[in-house]
Amino acid sequence: MDLHISSEIQEYLSREEYFSYALHSVLGIIENRLRAIDRPYKVEVKLETDLFDPKSEHSDITVRIKEKDYKRILDLWDDVGSSVGSFLKSLRDGSTMPEAAADRLYDFINIIFAPDF
Repeated sequence: MDLHISSEIQEYLSREEYFSYALHSVLGIIENRLRAIDRPYKVEVKLETDLFDPKSEHSDITVRIKEKDYKRILDLWDDVGSSVGSFLKSLRDGSTMPEAAADRLYDFINIIFAPDF
């Protein structure tokens, strides 16, 4: 996997133990799902600020796939999104992680799939 993690996310990872665990797990889910396709892809993780609420931040995990069939990209996004959603929900429902931290992660992690021509 061609992976780029922004300096802001790297800093965030160093101070947020739960985010570090969740991000590495989510990246593993993405890699496992995309390993089966015969297309190159790259992943970028960066910290974004909400345009309407500058105090609100979230992480964008952007997956760019060399694929021209947009439906295939949407199907992959749906598959990965479902798996990541189940993982994040499991953190809230059955984890030793504090519920507030799990809720924050559920809202903090955003996954984007896009073509990379």
